[in-house]
Order: sequence, then structure tokens, then C-alpha cells
Amino acid sequence: MAPAESGDGDQVPSQWPIASPAGTVLNEVSLTAASLSRFTGRLAVGWHFGGGIRRGAAVCGFPRQAGYTGSERIVDSEISGPGRRWLAGVALDRHNNSLNLIRLILAALVIFSHTYPVGYGLPDPRFGGQSPGHWAVIGFFVLSGYLVTGSRLTRSLGQYLIHRIARIYPGYLACLLVIVCVAAPIAYWLQHQTLDGYLSAEVTPTRFLWNNLALHIGSFGVAGTPAGVPYPDVWDGSLWTLWYEFLCYLVVGLLFCLPVMKRRAAVLVPAVFGMSVVLCAWNDLAGLGLAPGPAVSPTAAELLAFFLGGATMRAWSKWERLSAPGAALAAVIAILAVALVPIASPEFIAPALCYLLLWLGSVVPSPALIKREDISYGMYIYGFIIQQGLVLAGGSRLPLPAFAALAAALTVVPATASWLVVEKRAMRWARCETISMRFAASPLRRFAASPLRRFAASPLRRFAASPLRGGLRARGADSANGFARRRMRNPRGGAADGADSGGQDLR
Repeated sequence: MAPAESGDGDQVPSQWPIASPAGTVLNEVSLTAASLSRFTGRLAVGWHFGGGIRRGAAVCGFPRQAGYTGSERIVDSEISGPGRRWLAGVALDRHNNSLNLIRLILAALVIFSHTYPVGYGLPDPRFGGQSPGHWAVIGFFVLSGYLVTGSRLTRSLGQYLIHRIARIYPGYLACLLVIVCVAAPIAYWLQHQTLDGYLSAEVTPTRFLWNNLALHIGSFGVAGTPAGVPYPDVWDGSLWTLWYEFLCYLVVGLLFCLPVMKRRAAVLVPAVFGMSVVLCAWNDLAGLGLAPGPAVSPTAAELLAFFLGGATMRAWSKWERLSAPGAALAAVIAILAVALVPIASPEFIAPALCYLLLWLGSVVPSPALIKREDISYGMYIYGFIIQQGLVLAGGSRLPLPAFAALAAALTVVPATASWLVVEKRAMRWARCETISMRFAASPLRRFAASPLRRFAASPLRRFAASPLRGGLRARGADSANGFARRRMRNPRGGAADGADSGGQDLR
């Protein structure tokens, strides 16, 4: 019976000797079973010998990517299909993901949560003992821990701090200036029908800037504004988290100054995270009266633990596989842990929460504009100001969902301006500064200050390229030829024949 060529080059019978209709069905089933067994067997062999899914797919006849050598880390499966990114484990694409969109959603969730107390004087809803805005802040810290740790692993401490300061501080300072130069004067005029006394009030604009200059919020209102609103004397209730975020930046930056931390990050970073969780548990017990007073600020300990949870995921990124089953398991762990509050401290769910957010960032589609332009930070720091302005304009008469949607839409304007005018330019400056610092520490910079560079510009270097040097080179060549002829006449000649001295001349 003539064989038929299969897709992977094996010879299989074209049909089995069964003539009935049932036999035809059995023939198709047998061929399918044989193909599946051959595929799974070869996939297992390819995986066992070090190539993972990619090598197994190539062994089974699937094409490899161009330039694949068989030794690179698995990033994606070659097996195509609409459900691949949902079911198969994939690594997060560092340059093509939807994390900007995820952060933008978290910022919008903060605005929604603030709508209750700012717009209507109502307590915001609670889930697991925390408001939606607080859970959004936790999401910010988890993602920041993941991303910032990656930045620290690839930069020196000085370069890392330049990038962190450029990312957070210029936008923050611009926000303070908007408050004292735009929002507070308007509110003061609406309250007093004049600006007299604005610069001489108890909390002057200058004092407001000075109290808040170092990221730690010392004053929330300016000259008694805003007043007559459900949440008075607070212009931006979102800025308080930036102080704790910068403290987390410092902790990660200093941790990786230890060489062993970089070499054993996959073990030591989770260990530090575990210690932070224990510290949070101690604070929880102290709050219940079961332990001595809190060792550190409960807020600082909580946010640091979530930040280090994201750092732990980055330390494990070598084994990073984001899949739908893994995300479902992470969601179940997080929900069950939150349901146990206050019996157990929920900070240990930080890696699971980070996994869930990273998976969403890898599978949720995002507009190209949002991938390119990140306005989430501006949405976060300007949302509260816009909501206070809406209340002063009478926006509290709107239904709560309409108020929240209008506040979010209006916040896009200052957030976009902050990104394009302040944040993006600051980050561009930080990148240029980092390049300059790398050049200053590079071999090229050391050469620029070395004696070799001074020789290259000296009269001796010009002499080395002169015709006189050509004559000396010819004389040296004659000496070398003479040595070669003497060596040929006495092949066994040793040092007494001048081999060492001739070798010195040749070198």
C-alpha cells in the first residue's frame, strides 16, 4: 500500500484496510490518535532536552522564530491560536503591554472613591475593610514595586535616583503651583469677593509651598480655602501617598547597593518582603491590644509591604509565566485573604495581586495612544482638585455617577498638560543625564582623560606618522629578516643564538 507523506516527514499508511462506513470513522480516529501521540511524544522530548515549548514545537514541525538558537528563555509559545495568551503561560512584554491603561483605571477608581466624601460628604464604600480608592493605591504600589525594581537592577544608585526624582517630583511641584496660583485664588475670591488678605492669611501660599516642598504634606489648605464644601480646607487629598512611595524608592535603592542582593535577588527580596509582612502582622496585633505598640507607622509598613510584593514578582521574573489559570488562582487567593481581615493581615497577597495586574496588562487590549502617553500620574494628583472645583461650581447637585464621570473627564485636561509639559520633559532630561553619567564611567571617558589620549595629540604622535618613521620601520624590517635567515641556518639554536633577543625585537 502506497505511503502518504505526513506534515512532519514521517511515513504513515494512507488508509487502514477497513471498508465499511464504521471502518472509515475508525480510520479517521486512528489517524488522529496516532498524530496526537506522535506530537505529544516529540513535544515532551523537545522540552526534556532544554528547549521548552519553543524547541518542542520546532521538533514537531512548527517553524522557529528567525534567529532562535534554542537556548533563549521562553517568552511565548509558537503554537498559534486565539486562546494562546489566555491559557498558555507568557512573559510580560516590557515594551508592548497595557500597564498604562491599568494605572489609568486605578486612577479613575481613586476619583470615583473620592466622589463620596468630596462631593457629597458621604463615607465611601468599603470592601475588605478598605475603600476602593485605597485598594487602587495598593495596586499602584504593587505595580511600582515591580517596575521600579527592574529600573534599579539595570542602573546604578545615582542613575536610579535621578530617574525616580524626575518621575515623581516635577509633576508634584507643578501641582502645588497650580493650587497656589489658580485653584486657591479662585476659591478665595468666590468666598470673599476680593483677593485682599490672600497673601497674608495664616497659611499663605509661600508657607503652603514650603510645608509641602519635601513631598511630606504639612498643609492641605491655602488661606482658609476651600471653604463651604463637604470636605473643607483640603485641596489635594491624594498627595499624601507620594511621601511613602518615595520612601519605598529609597528602600529598594539602598537594598540593591548590597552586591549579594543582586546575585541572590530571587531569594533575598522575598525574604525582605516576608519580614515586612511580619511587621504588618505585628502592627495589626498591636492595634488589637495583643502586642506592644506598633514598631513603625502602620501606613508606612502596609504600603512598603505591598511595594516589596511587587519587587518580589520582579525578582522572580526569570520564571514569569502569566496565564488565565494562574490569574484566576491569584484572584481567589486575594479574595479569600481579604475576606479574613482583620483575622489575618492581607499584605501577603501582594505577589498574587501583582500577578493578576500583570496578566491583565498582558492580555487586555490598549489604545496605542495610551501605551505611548502615560497620564495616570496626572489623573491621580489632579483628580481631587478638579472635584473640589466642581463642588464650588455647584456640581454636587448632579447625581453621584454623573459627578464622578464629569470629574474624571475634566481631569484629563490638566493630566495631559502635566504629562506633555512637565513629566515627559523631565523624564527625557533624566535619560540624557543617565547617558552622560554612563559615559563618564565608561572606558571611553577614561581614555579621554588618559595619557594615551594626550599622546595621540602630541608631537610624538605626529612624528610616529611622519616619513622618518617609515625609514625606521624599513630598518627594523631588515633586522627582522636577518634574524629569520640566521634562524633558518641554525633551527636548533637557543638563547645563545639570540632567539630571545630576536623575539624581543619582533614583539
